Amino acid sequence: MNGINKKQNAKDSIERLIAQRRLYSGAKNISYVSFLIVILMAIIFPIISDKYPEYRNIFALTAIIYLVIEIFILERIEAFKKHTAAKIQELFDTNVLELEWNSVIVGNKPDAEIVGKYQDKSSKKRIEQLKNWYSESVSKLPINVARAICQRSNVWWDSALRRRFASLIMFLLAVLLLVFLYVNKDSSLSEISISFILFLPLVRIMVKKILSHFKTAKTLDNLKEVLDKQIESFMDNPHKQESGIMARSIQDEIFKHRSTADGVPNLFYDLLKKHYEKLRVFKINKCVEEITQKQ
Repeated sequence: MNGINKKQNAKDSIERLIAQRRLYSGAKNISYVSFLIVILMAIIFPIISDKYPEYRNIFALTAIIYLVIEIFILERIEAFKKHTAAKIQELFDTNVLELEWNSVIVGNKPDAEIVGKYQDKSSKKRIEQLKNWYSESVSKLPINVARAICQRSNVWWDSALRRRFASLIMFLLAVLLLVFLYVNKDSSLSEISISFILFLPLVRIMVKKILSHFKTAKTLDNLKEVLDKQIESFMDNPHKQESGIMARSIQDEIFKHRSTADGVPNLFYDLLKKHYEKLRVFKINKCVEEITQKQ
């Protein structure tokens, strides 16, 4: 009853998915390489400083300089990659879900050259994994119903993943703080203060990621509640027509989230993908089954 399956598996759609994945991966790499560097600084610098106290001030200055580089250079590059990836994914969604492009929120459509620039020689296996981005079963429904279900699957999956990852970072931060206190238990207040400066970039990044992921998850949960009510209304009346304004407004919020939110590492995503994908498809199929029975 709609063209989602045909459109999402078309050559240009797959190319857009490949490009946005490469860009998002690039942004994540910057973020988590920075994360790794500050972890190493927080662990190695205090150990060396304890043995060679004369280097303590140099290490503290190095930590401050790196903090400035991270804020003014690395974060800007990361933001550019995320924003470009979000625009390419928006191009995919507006085509597949039959939504109008909102230039006020999103800006101009990305040029084909941008998509081409971030293509790679993806294996056949990788390309196959990108097919059927949205569940095949949604093609049985009218486009307005299918669109709401696809949008819900996007926000539910992302919210659940972020809460799990934020909880993991909280646990690691608590462990690191305990280790820091234990290592410095016999140090003077001034020594602890200098050691904490070395530890500060790591604390800043971890706290920032925890707050960001939980805030983003809450925003996505609010969107999911709106979509749940919309899908419920479709279940009561499968032939109900929508103007598309609500769908576009929800898509605007999805774009804002994609273009600004911190990324979840690909490794963590891959570890949980099978589990969450199974739950996501189960929910979609239940919705499709109930709606088709009432049509």
